[in-house]
Amino acid sequence: MILVDIQSNMDANATVNATVKVKHDLAFGTAKRVIAKMPISNVLTHIDPV
Repeated sequence: MILVDIQSNMDANATVNATVKVKHDLAFGTAKRVIAKMPISNVLTHIDPV
């Protein structure tokens, strides 16, 4: 079993204006794309403002 932890950086101004749903959708979409391309069982994503 392979687990992946991803930290995604997002523009701080966009982070302030983004809703929780938008941030969730970005994290979920990232995890979904990684799982589709690699034989892994779970992806943990973090959205961090930079």
